[in-house]
Amino acid sequence: MSSQISGTTFTIDGRAYTTAELIDQVRGRGAPIGPKLLLNALEAAELLGVSDQTIRELWAAGHLRFVRIGRGRKVTRAELERFITEHEEVSA
Repeated sequence: MSSQISGTTFTIDGRAYTTAELIDQVRGRGAPIGPKLLLNALEAAELLGVSDQTIRELWAAGHLRFVRIGRGRKVTRAELERFITEHEEVSA
């Protein structure tokens, strides 16, 4: 799986997504996961088009906040939206 950010378009495995499309997926519009409030690493990874290991690395580095439930970690859809918005880049 490969990803690249260019301007306001994210290219994931050869398909270009706008920021709005990614946020719509995170909000559960058009996403097969549905409107869950908390997502595990695999679900969050599917929505963002990255690996679950990438989500875990973002958690470990402190770039993506999580909710601890028992021994597991979950991420909110709002946190995924925040992450996308804060890491959006514009090409010069």
